Amino acid sequence: MATTPELTEATLTQYLCGERTWAELAGFTAEQAQVVADHGVACLLAGKLPEAVVVFDGLLAFNPRDAFAHAARGALFEHEGDDTAALAHYCAALELAPDFLAPRLARAEVLLRLGHRDLARADVAAAESGAPAGADARRLAALRARLAPA
Repeated sequence: MATTPELTEATLTQYLCGERTWAELAGFTAEQAQVVADHGVACLLAGKLPEAVVVFDGLLAFNPRDAFAHAARGALFEHEGDDTAALAHYCAALELAPDFLAPRLARAEVLLRLGHRDLARADVAAAESGAPAGADARRLAALRARLAPA
């Protein structure tokens, strides 16, 4: 178990200035975050979407630099029909982890739905360089087909 770092004026100032996350201040480890994220994914797969929202919102409150939590939250917003919020989370995930394929493909789908074909095409091109496999490869192929000239 991780030890909780001492909260000082300096560490709180770092948090308030965005230099440290609350997770870092609280001693919340990557392993603990993974357990929570796994629970969120289990909720998502079980169709317990409100619970999944709470889990991923909580993870993002603790650590706004968690690319996976941003990607998951984007997927949940997309499921709710809020493409603008989904897009913001997919962009945040990609700022943190530019090679993370799932939010790149999801962002391309949202951009395409919103009529931004050129931006979607750029995401597809970036995804192609990542050697996608399995579901990502199928998703990429579907996007390529949708972007192909008529």
